Amino acid sequence: MAVAVVFATVAAAIGVMPIGRSHFTEVPATVAAFGAATFLAQILTAFLLYNQYRATHFRPLAVLTIAYAGSAVILVEYLLSFPGLFSSRGWFGASAQTAPWLYAAGHTFFIVYVALYAIWEWLASRSESLRGTGIATLTAAAVTIVVLLPPFVVHFEGLWPQANEGAVSEGWRTAVVPILLGAHVVAIGLLLHITRLRYSVHVWLCVVVVVSAFDVLLTTVLGGTRYTAAWYLGRLEWAIAATSFLAVLLSNVYRILLALSANNTLLHAQTVSDELTGLLNRRGFNVRLEEEIRRLQRKGEPLSVLIVDVDDFKRYNDTFGHPAGDAALRAVARIILSTLRRSPDCACRIGGEEFAIVLPESDEPGAIAVGERVRRGVERLGILQGKGASHAALTVSVGVASTEDRPGADAEALTRAADRALYEAKESGRNCVRLATTAKRSLHAVASGLGVGTF
Repeated sequence: MAVAVVFATVAAAIGVMPIGRSHFTEVPATVAAFGAATFLAQILTAFLLYNQYRATHFRPLAVLTIAYAGSAVILVEYLLSFPGLFSSRGWFGASAQTAPWLYAAGHTFFIVYVALYAIWEWLASRSESLRGTGIATLTAAAVTIVVLLPPFVVHFEGLWPQANEGAVSEGWRTAVVPILLGAHVVAIGLLLHITRLRYSVHVWLCVVVVVSAFDVLLTTVLGGTRYTAAWYLGRLEWAIAATSFLAVLLSNVYRILLALSANNTLLHAQTVSDELTGLLNRRGFNVRLEEEIRRLQRKGEPLSVLIVDVDDFKRYNDTFGHPAGDAALRAVARIILSTLRRSPDCACRIGGEEFAIVLPESDEPGAIAVGERVRRGVERLGILQGKGASHAALTVSVGVASTEDRPGADAEALTRAADRALYEAKESGRNCVRLATTAKRSLHAVASGLGVGTF
């Protein structure tokens, strides 16, 4: 992209050469339009660079911030002094010579500070102690220049080559233009030598200086006077030089925001996910349950919660070891996930061997059916249980609670009810499903397939 911009700049300059000195209609508003776009781009660029400097404390960025902020102020001074834009002769007591000299001063200021940026980057890479030196001096110098520049130019304009009512004189062409173009060449050389164009910022800053040099070439050499074809093209190059670097900075900011968003999403997933099973953890369970209760209460739909606990898991760990225990928990998690047939259903691991299932829009019979599928699925795994366990194979007990029997229940009350039902399942011999009810109905059991009675 950078190569394309440079190529287009060179091609445009070559293309306009045959008609470069052809006069067009005088439209001072063109200067205002391009000037406003350039000023806005330079101020935004300075703002972004300053915030990057504050974030990184990389002192060369402070120098580059001064380059763009100072150039923006000088640009305003140039526009105020431009004949016919705000007044017939321009402000500041300006004459026909003021605007061209402010134009040259703005370019010189920017190029000098870009060169200083390259030098400061070299200093920063050489010594930590030199990183903070001189920034205050450069800032004070920039403020002094932009404040005193207009009255200085107006007062002493008779001492140097004249612009002859907007036309480039021979003195300008032989004395001023070579200095301007030479400064651009020096800045490009410093950028290439010091930065080696390691980063896209270096590449595009070099592009900005190249385009700025062609702006000077088009305005002062190929055009030679205001409102020619080359002069108008120079105004366009002027705006491109300011906006291209801003576009790169905004692109970098956009990429940073995308990366931050992706990292935040990943971090959030990690904070609510269980590392062993990939299910939601206790925090994720609490958040999901609160969300579903609020949503379903508005709709008047029931919500069911299942608490699933692996029976005699300590005996299993003691017999086969923790690695085998982790593998067993992952197997149980897979069974739980395989029984959930609707996308809103949610499986969680909320403790060591304890799992939870959230079933939105599910009544008591539906929740009991899910709990029974989980119980049978784990039993059918046939994982050999440890010594002294209640059953020969690894089993689970399930407690079920639903808002169908307790409208208006909050997350904590619903979870406590499911925990009580789980306790009853454990007391009833394990490997069974129990449903919690309110005081209006006694707790009743659901046959587990092993002949566990009701109570």
